Amino acid sequence: MTRIVDRRKFVLVHPRGRTRPVGTRSRRDIDAVVLHQMSFTRGEDPTRYDPTTSHFAVLMDGTILRLHDPETLLHSSNGFNRRSVAVEFCGVFPNERGRYHRASASRYGRHTLSVAQAEGGRKLLDIIRAELGITHVFTHRQANYPTKANCPGPHIWYNVGEWGVRTGLSDGGPGFHLAGGRPIPDAWRDAALDVFPSRGP
Repeated sequence: MTRIVDRRKFVLVHPRGRTRPVGTRSRRDIDAVVLHQMSFTRGEDPTRYDPTTSHFAVLMDGTILRLHDPETLLHSSNGFNRRSVAVEFCGVFPNERGRYHRASASRYGRHTLSVAQAEGGRKLLDIIRAELGITHVFTHRQANYPTKANCPGPHIWYNVGEWGVRTGLSDGGPGFHLAGGRPIPDAWRDAALDVFPSRGP
């Protein structure tokens, strides 16, 4: 069973966490989730993620953290900020060529998306869909921030984002991205990225 930890009241008094909000918006304006990879880890202690600039986080063991209210406006997803909630996945994950960000991997290690973390991501997507009625799921790379080409990376996208598309959400359609962003690569939709054990025919 996926563990959900609400850290919102602690974030509000955290020296750095409380500085992250830049405003508020109406729930009516939120129609999307944007998926990110942190490119770092602080382990499995939920208290160590209070400074994270994200509405939610998914730790490697699948634990879901609530960090900010959906109405809180954060500088997390660039051109998608006003319409989306941000979800960060703890870890340093490879791109479609199996390469890791060198500096991040040297400091934090190289990680593989686990079934537990993928399950946590799917559970969270369903929670947000039920609470906010979202209709879209995007990658950070689709936003106007060209240095985020591997955010969230192929494994997170296929096992969480692409699953969301298969269950009724939109990623904007073929080739969609904001000006300055990049579309989702076809390689990120490859079933070979599936981390779930095969259930057979």
